[in-house]
Amino acid sequence: MRADLHRSSDLVTGLDLEESIARLAPAMGQMRSAVHQYGGIIHREMGDGIFAVFGAPVANDMHAVLACLAALDLLSRIEALADGSIRVRVGVHSGLVVAGPRKLDYTQMYDFDGPPLIMAERLQAVAEPGQALASETCWMLAGGYIHFEAPERHLLKGFAQPVMVHPIKGVGELSKWQVTLGRGTAAFVGRETELSNLLALGVAAANGPGRVALVSGEPGVGKSRLVREAVHVLHQRGWHSVEAECSPIIGDSPFSLLKDILVKSISELSGADKAGANTDLPDVQSAALRILLDGVVAESLPVWTKLASRARTRAIIDMACSVVARRVGGQPTLLLIEDAQWADEASAPALDAIVALAKRLPLFVLITARTDELPSWCEPDARLVLAPLAPDEGLAMLNQLLGPSPRLQLLKERILEHTGAMPLFLEEVCRGLIEAGRLRGAWGEFEPALEGTELGVPLTVQGVIASRIDRLAPREKRVLQVAASIGPQVPSRLLRVIAGLEEAVFRQIHTALLAAGMLVCVPQAGEGQNTFPHECVRQVAYDATLESDRVKLHKRVLTELEAEAATAQNAHELAAIMVHHAVQAKEWARAADLGATIARRCFGQSAFSDAMKHFELAIASVDKLPPSPQREAIAIDLRIEARMAYGNLGKVSRWLDLAREAEARALASGDNRRRIPALAMRAAALNFYGAPAEALDAGEAAVREAGQSGEPGWLAYAEYGLGQARFIAGHFVKAVEILERAYKRFYFEGASPPPGGGAAQAALLSCMMICVSKVALGDEEGAVAAQARADEIAAQNEGPAAAIAGGFSRGVLLLSRDEPQAAETALAHSLKLAHQHEVHLFIPVLANQHGLSLLRVGRVTEARTAFEMAREEAELLGHRSAALRAELGLALCEAASTTQRNVAIEMVCRCEQSAQQSGYQPLELAALLIKSALNSALGVESSADRNKAEQIAKQIGALGTQREVHRTLSRVLDRSQLAS
Repeated sequence: MRADLHRSSDLVTGLDLEESIARLAPAMGQMRSAVHQYGGIIHREMGDGIFAVFGAPVANDMHAVLACLAALDLLSRIEALADGSIRVRVGVHSGLVVAGPRKLDYTQMYDFDGPPLIMAERLQAVAEPGQALASETCWMLAGGYIHFEAPERHLLKGFAQPVMVHPIKGVGELSKWQVTLGRGTAAFVGRETELSNLLALGVAAANGPGRVALVSGEPGVGKSRLVREAVHVLHQRGWHSVEAECSPIIGDSPFSLLKDILVKSISELSGADKAGANTDLPDVQSAALRILLDGVVAESLPVWTKLASRARTRAIIDMACSVVARRVGGQPTLLLIEDAQWADEASAPALDAIVALAKRLPLFVLITARTDELPSWCEPDARLVLAPLAPDEGLAMLNQLLGPSPRLQLLKERILEHTGAMPLFLEEVCRGLIEAGRLRGAWGEFEPALEGTELGVPLTVQGVIASRIDRLAPREKRVLQVAASIGPQVPSRLLRVIAGLEEAVFRQIHTALLAAGMLVCVPQAGEGQNTFPHECVRQVAYDATLESDRVKLHKRVLTELEAEAATAQNAHELAAIMVHHAVQAKEWARAADLGATIARRCFGQSAFSDAMKHFELAIASVDKLPPSPQREAIAIDLRIEARMAYGNLGKVSRWLDLAREAEARALASGDNRRRIPALAMRAAALNFYGAPAEALDAGEAAVREAGQSGEPGWLAYAEYGLGQARFIAGHFVKAVEILERAYKRFYFEGASPPPGGGAAQAALLSCMMICVSKVALGDEEGAVAAQARADEIAAQNEGPAAAIAGGFSRGVLLLSRDEPQAAETALAHSLKLAHQHEVHLFIPVLANQHGLSLLRVGRVTEARTAFEMAREEAELLGHRSAALRAELGLALCEAASTTQRNVAIEMVCRCEQSAQQSGYQPLELAALLIKSALNSALGVESSADRNKAEQIAKQIGALGTQREVHRTLSRVLDRSQLAS
């Protein structure tokens, strides 16, 4: 919090030094008092203002609320000075700071530094005199407890864009439970056993001596949710209740808990009982009640002033017992005391006596408290220690919050692991995803808006966990930070070595961390293996470590793991851990080497997403190395090698970007040897992302330059890319010629493609393209021969990529042989494999062919689904020809209904125009054939379209394409209409 006197120089103009200090002293004193009233510390005084900190050096999950309350109190205190010339401006912000001792020339102090101080200063600077402004993060954390006025946008110094600020208006709700209700809570999930136990204690209290029960657990585990559910059930059974709540905001105020109990007890009494609660008391007890509840000055009551200290305490205790007993009467009554860890000390004697009442009244005292933070008066008959929700209960809660969408299943599993199924953390992580726009929809019916969503640690959760960590002893906190740097899985041996501790000392600290619930033993993982209760704990502990310390820790961990990997049988598993530490240690050469090694292994296992991720890591790491010819060579090679991972995933845009980057860097460094495969890589990407003319130009250049280079592998790769471009453009004969050359180089001459691909797979892909080109030409014999070669290679090279490619061309061939049912089976299998193994580049082309096979067997609804999938995937990938082909397929689906044929014609006309403009002659031919048939069916003259289609078919030799379109049309349309 930053507070500053407005125009302070005007206040001291003409005064000497001591007079100036004295003039400002009343205001400065009130600022200090407001900060200290709410547990803050003065970080710095500047003569006419202060910097104050809340929630540091010991974290407090209510720090933002306390800071806002201090700001309001500060403004009120300045107003109470009744000095119109003294006005103050206040800025409040919440965020992470660097805290620690700092030695200056003549002093040593505990100092704070970081962006939050700057933001608070900027907020103060734009506040009006007598106003306090809070930042967006502070508003998020304090909302409910604090009332804010309508937000405003201000352009702050040093910020490029206007920032949303929230004027602080007043105090809101001090009850945590009421604030929680205001934010909305999930319905009660799980905890059936615990709820049953509490209700059984209630039955016992109603039938005999009362009971005292304690529900304890870590913050966020759901203590309040459980006891409030018990209150609800008991109310339905006719119970009365007195519900009190301790608060960290007023916890230091004497008798705050007792006063809350007394007010709630009296307010629920009937009129006569309410009057008797005071008049029927002995004089000293009546005086005690008036002093506590009415604020009567003790010295004004003679009966009170005559009492000794112990007698006054006795009077308060007896009065409290009388009021509670009157409230209970003979009815089963629940006394709920929430968050007892914040109970004030002055209330303790009276609470001892009230709890003792349960032995002779039908009173059920139910208390909640954080683990190991119990007040002295809490001696329960029964204690329930809450653990996080069971996995199935956590999933049920997420299903209720987010909805049943299958697309959210993996995200839900990640959230459960990330939060450890702590109810509060589950809700806050979900809320954070929604506020960040990563989910779309409404509560209970969300869908993912973005893939690969980072969960993070919400600010509300961060404060709760940080306050737990700061309760640890300094050495325990340090070892926890070391463990957080090691990672989610923490071997004890490695932790002890990195922490640099003797065995006996380490065991003591390790035991303390286990007892505090900061680490958890994993017995099934082997001796000495630890983990965190959930990822949020690890992340908060890690974030609390200075970056310079993190780098040192990661270097030490990397060194230890490298020594272990030298003799370990699971070295490849350690590599995945080592690369993380190499990146965090900023050991870029090692990170690049490890990342590339892992990427190659993942690619070999068809784990394309993991391969892509590690290629990106390796590329980024190399780019952080000092400039050198060697760095440039590695950078280019990695971009070329990564192409296959991106290609299989359908990330064509990134594939093309990497190709252009590789080509530009090779040109800049004069590396012609690497420029040629980069050019071929760009040409291949353009087959999916560009127009045929652009792809053909790049492909021709790549073949020409690769031929001059004397590198057969690069030449074969360039020829395959050019053959693909020829096929897309409709140059089927030339496509077959060049693809045959590529096949022979790969299969017979031992040519290897550039890094990132294999000769056998390249040969199979060449045969696949030859087969579909022969089908387009109407050469069934040639297509069968090409498919036989593809099948032979696939049989020798097991793996999903081979099966997918071979299945695609087999489906096309079977359709051309008028075996649509067999084609549908083959294409459905390949499509399933492509989805399973994330071979996204094949999904739109497979889905299009699958849609055609479904149309040919009369399954129009399923065909529509297949074409819609093809269109969606093609648009995501930027695969233009596949998107157009899907649109034609959807037009055929519309044409299957006689009432929708005009709609189908409109769709086909758009496809024809796009295909003609882009140079996709096979698609233009298909569009013309479909349009002419539909117009003929409607009795519209279509000879011009038929003639144009005939010309294109003859020009490109697409007799097979022509025949296949007619077969599909004959199945979709009535044969009589087609004949007419």
